[in-house]
Amino acid sequence: MKENSFVLYKTFVIGFVILFVVAVSSISGSDIILSPINGSNAILIERDDCPINITVQEAWELLTDTSNGIQIPIDIRVEEQWNESFIDTPWPEHPRWFGDIENFMEEFDGEEVIIYCTSGYRSLLACYILCDAGFNGTIYNMIGGITAWIEEGYPIRNNTPPYAPGIIGEHPRARQPTKGLTKNYIFTTSDPDGDKTYLYIDWGDGTFEEWVGPYDSGEDVKINHTYIEQGAFLVKAKAKDIFDAEGPWGEEEIPILRSSKMINSLLQLFLDIFPFLKLLKNFLI
Repeated sequence: MKENSFVLYKTFVIGFVILFVVAVSSISGSDIILSPINGSNAILIERDDCPINITVQEAWELLTDTSNGIQIPIDIRVEEQWNESFIDTPWPEHPRWFGDIENFMEEFDGEEVIIYCTSGYRSLLACYILCDAGFNGTIYNMIGGITAWIEEGYPIRNNTPPYAPGIIGEHPRARQPTKGLTKNYIFTTSDPDGDKTYLYIDWGDGTFEEWVGPYDSGEDVKINHTYIEQGAFLVKAKAKDIFDAEGPWGEEEIPILRSSKMINSLLQLFLDIFPFLKLLKNFLI
């Protein structure tokens, strides 16, 4: 009985809201679109200037020419569909998958975005939601979605994570004890798709470099780090590509010792204090 009462109450509230919006629409001259999104009824107010509907041919022309600005293609399909295939466009106008529309307004504030899905239906609904929410930017809706994109012969691809980074010291004998507490490292990571990559570094002493970059695939990246104490530190690094696909860890253990010059200075000071030890030193030599 209580459940039936709740259903009737919910229906009454939804009906009231719809009537209210329709009344407002008749005054303002806006069109109302009712569409099922995630199992609920979304009330969308269509605006004349948002979104801008474009064909896949127009999208291709925008995405392969930076002289007209930077457009970001946003795939709103589920992640499984994204991993299978997405449209292939060059950096910096590379496609992105976006699963959390709540953070969209902040993430892409002021940008030009091209929304697409499988056939164009979900992307149109998403565009109306963003337009109605007052998105501060330009919203394009790609008519026909990735299906029309493929039919026109435009490129698609899937995504493969980067390889584990290689880690070496600045000098060829990287496995030998280093001289000094500040060490230069060279990190090399490659991406099988040729994507730019970011590096996450664990220095082994409780400090980290969090996603520095982006770097070209195969680029040697020189980064130094200063250790407070001596010891053998396990340096680890992993890479992610511009689509946030993370690869495996690479690691290398390299001893960090104080410089021999400092050690020799301390030894000389010790011999100056105890001169009789010089005779022992000469005898041993």
